[in-house]
Amino acid sequence: MSSVRPIASKPELEQTALAETRRGWRRAFAKLSFRTKLLLISTAISLFCLLLASFALATNEYLSLRSLAVSRSLALADVIAANSEAALSFEDQQAARDLLANLRHDSTIDQARLLVNRDDGWLGFADYSRPGAQLQQVELAALKDAAFALDKLHVLRPVMQDGRTIGGIYLQVRLDQIDALLLRFATVTLVLAILTLCLAWLLARRLQGVITAQVTELIDTTQSVRAEKNYSLRSRVLAEDELGELAHGVNAMLAEVESHDRAREKVEHEIRELNEQLESKVRFRTQDLAASNLDLKEAVETLRCTQKQLVESEKMAALGGLVAGVAHEINTPIGICVTVASHLNERLEHLNEAYRRGIRKSELERFVEDSTQAVTMISANLSRAADLVRSFKRVAVDQGSEDRRRFNLASYVAESLIALGPRLKQRFKPVQVELRIEDDLQIDSYPGVFAQIITNLVINALLHAWPEDEGGRILIAARRLGAEVELVVEDDGCGMEEDIRSRVFEPFFTTKRGSGGSGLGLHITFNQVTRQLGGSINCESRPQAGARFVLRFPASSPAAREAGDASRSA
Repeated sequence: MSSVRPIASKPELEQTALAETRRGWRRAFAKLSFRTKLLLISTAISLFCLLLASFALATNEYLSLRSLAVSRSLALADVIAANSEAALSFEDQQAARDLLANLRHDSTIDQARLLVNRDDGWLGFADYSRPGAQLQQVELAALKDAAFALDKLHVLRPVMQDGRTIGGIYLQVRLDQIDALLLRFATVTLVLAILTLCLAWLLARRLQGVITAQVTELIDTTQSVRAEKNYSLRSRVLAEDELGELAHGVNAMLAEVESHDRAREKVEHEIRELNEQLESKVRFRTQDLAASNLDLKEAVETLRCTQKQLVESEKMAALGGLVAGVAHEINTPIGICVTVASHLNERLEHLNEAYRRGIRKSELERFVEDSTQAVTMISANLSRAADLVRSFKRVAVDQGSEDRRRFNLASYVAESLIALGPRLKQRFKPVQVELRIEDDLQIDSYPGVFAQIITNLVINALLHAWPEDEGGRILIAARRLGAEVELVVEDDGCGMEEDIRSRVFEPFFTTKRGSGGSGLGLHITFNQVTRQLGGSINCESRPQAGARFVLRFPASSPAAREAGDASRSA
């Protein structure tokens, strides 16, 4: 969709053109030399001052001439009014005309009228008009004494007799003389302005050297320094004003630059000598570094072997805990089976004795009933023991191998927790474990890694979260987030300080050094999550607010995903 640009109005176009013109003048003025700018500014100031003074004088002269014309016209009107009293009293129009005709000797009077005051207003009694004069019509009723209109002065004065107004005299006076005087004054002012402009221009050209000499000297000095790279040059000080201070400042700056330049040359010389010395030292140090690198490689290899042994030790410790769990969990159903079998053997011996002396039907029925219950109990407990052995076997095989398979996370975590049952129950107050894992959450990864992770996190909570005489709660939750899985292991224990929380994944860091803590459990967990599962693990904790471990990893581990892609492509 094309955009339509609005058409600018004429005032906007004029403003835009005016702004462009101003910017053009500014750019042109900025390109002028300093001398030309100084010359133009001084001349413009002189001309402006002259024009301002001339305008003030002209205004004052104009106002004085107008005031003089009003005073003269009012005086003339008063004289005519005094002399026309008799003509108006006797209604002698001829005498009135003769009186007004005398005004022909005054070239400024264009019109004169002698008026009679009637009830319905002013009425003309006698008139005089200069031949060829351009007359203006005026409303006499609104005229008071004197008033200016365009280039005319209108005057109306009353004719008095015995204290009453019997008539009036109206004069229309031309102001040509004032305009002529103003024109002459403007001509003189223009001539003076031209002469002043020329004189100011000449004086500015002759005197600008006093000001620009120091600037010119500074420009020449700086150009020479830039061209020759000779910082020992100095500018002459030709004045003791601000420009002289500027010259002193430039000289001081050049002195500092010269000292810095000498120091730089000295440092460069020292650096060259140091480089020559360093080259020889580098050759010797390179040989030492080569020998040190061999030692470091051997140390790193040793550390890797040690770390691998420590990891295997942790795995074997986990398997040891698994064996303890197997012994404890299977002991109960096996013991029940042994007890029931012993009771069944006793009942069988009683049956043999009863058979030899003659068995009764009630004894046989009681034996059958006891045998049925015993067989049922033995079968149920042996099934329970078989299920436990099967679960322990699967977990043990997973922990001892690095195989990858697809499994249900909820059921596998539950099976892993069975081995930790004795550790959870052997405390003074047991620790409750709550599972909140989606039932259909299937992942394709390393089950043994998950068993070790759950074991390490739960045992870490048992060691650090609560005192021995207190119980608590551990929450294990998991959910699917797109292509990833979020696993949370959270406890309501004592929590951690910030300096401890920030170091929980460091190797050999533990706060229970003498109480069964090795400092490797969480470090191994961190490596398993980040390397084998391709995920991340974070610890969130505050004092008295428990600890929360958040794991995020792909639902299909990186190695498993690559294998799946390879099988599909095949």
